[in-house]
Amino acid sequence: MQIFLIVCAAFGLGVVVSFSIGFGTGVVFVLVGGLAVMILGVILSLIAKRQLDIIVPVPRGDVAQLIVTEFKKMGWKSVEGRGEFNYRSWGIGLGVAGFGDYKALGHPVMSIDLEDLPEGDTAVSIWMSEGRSRWGQVGGVDRFLSKRWMLSRKLAALAGSTNNQAAL
Repeated sequence: MQIFLIVCAAFGLGVVVSFSIGFGTGVVFVLVGGLAVMILGVILSLIAKRQLDIIVPVPRGDVAQLIVTEFKKMGWKSVEGRGEFNYRSWGIGLGVAGFGDYKALGHPVMSIDLEDLPEGDTAVSIWMSEGRSRWGQVGGVDRFLSKRWMLSRKLAALAGSTNNQAAL
């Protein structure tokens, strides 16, 4: 959501400034800016499709509790899926036309698996298990990336260290 709001604010401000310079400048800005937003969506989609693996030196129960708590917030709902935990975003975002239209626009599903390691650590795998794209851009990809980043930061904080290695 944060990425979407930043893109909207920058694009809106650019439209106002460019049209204040002149009509032709405004039209060129809208065309070039629209293309730039589409390219940004494709790049973010490529990043989001990569699996994130994190090893957290805490028990599995604590990690599961953090995941459930993090996804109780607005904008995500629990769904059936391929992972131990599966959540689908809903609402506005890059490439999304309206609320609740996940079937047509491909709101992504974030799946999370946990694996116990011998030393008492927990391996966390986060990936996009479902998400349709249009012109290479997954709908709501900004929400997916923001939540994945926030979850990885909270897992690092849970471990008491921000130096945990995450392999992308």
